[in-house]
Amino acid sequence: MEENLAYYGVKPHLKNLNFCGFYQLDPNSAKIKRILHTAFMRLIFFLILLYTAQQIMKVYQDRDDLNKVMDTMFLLLTNSDSIYKQIVLWKKANRIEILLNIMKGPIFNQKKPEHREYLLATARQARLLLRVFNTVALSTCLLWVLYPVILYVQRKPVEFAIWLPFDANLSPQLDLENIVQNSKEEALMSRKDFNVVLERRFRIVLLHYDEIIRFSGVIQEVFSGAVLYQFLVSGWIICTTAYRTVNIDPMSVEFVSMLMYMCCILTELFIFCFYGNEVTHESEKLIESVYALDWLEIPTEYRRAIIIFMERIKRSINLVAGDLIPLSNSTFVSVLRSSYTFYAFLKNTN
Repeated sequence: MEENLAYYGVKPHLKNLNFCGFYQLDPNSAKIKRILHTAFMRLIFFLILLYTAQQIMKVYQDRDDLNKVMDTMFLLLTNSDSIYKQIVLWKKANRIEILLNIMKGPIFNQKKPEHREYLLATARQARLLLRVFNTVALSTCLLWVLYPVILYVQRKPVEFAIWLPFDANLSPQLDLENIVQNSKEEALMSRKDFNVVLERRFRIVLLHYDEIIRFSGVIQEVFSGAVLYQFLVSGWIICTTAYRTVNIDPMSVEFVSMLMYMCCILTELFIFCFYGNEVTHESEKLIESVYALDWLEIPTEYRRAIIIFMERIKRSINLVAGDLIPLSNSTFVSVLRSSYTFYAFLKNTN
């Protein structure tokens, strides 16, 4: 370090560029390392080019929507700038090495005491700037990763600004809105009449829906009473367990066992409520899938049948405990609130 103080301020930045695959290794490095690193640089450059090409196509695809174009443009421009810099670092690597050799040379490192203080201060500033920039960049990337996760948890739509050669919002096989397209493909491959294929597929959908209704009815008949009783007693179980647990030594085995018991009860309740809520939610989305059908491609006689089907599925599938308590996320929250109310009542009367 003492011999090359002028170069010392740039060295951490070069390591950063080497690590990211933006700049070549030192020409004095081992040949095998330089070969592997060159392959790594080309891979990074190819991935950035591929992603940028996707963004260009996305901008073209959403050219009529200014907000979506702006959502893509800031990253597109950033990546184009990065690509240009990478090309410069590749094409002019020899000239850059000349600059680095000058910084390592005797003229820039005269070992004078009055120079040393300024060179060390410059090196410290360079390291500080690198750390601050890396921290900000990594924090930004972390927030970009967390943001769609937060939106998903909040049940808000999540959209990534990337072009794909298909509609990513549609399932290629399972969604009802694809029945027309799937029927066309099957008719083309099997050389059958489109109307015959469409009718057969639609009959399968109707039979499937009837079977789901019958299945949910049997579940309701068999288990609704037991689930209702569990909901009625679970509030008291959680309340009494919490009341007893607060008086137990937290470091004892009994405390851990009571805590695990409460977790088991809560998990059991949550499973009923969560999956009951999912059944209701998916059944409500079914009518949206029917609306999304390609109606213009459907023969008139089948349109009438589909309209009747839509009227039938307007009523969602609701699993109910004992014909009283719906299995939903809000019910789970209500049980927790009731348990806390009972606990507070017992605590105040003690």
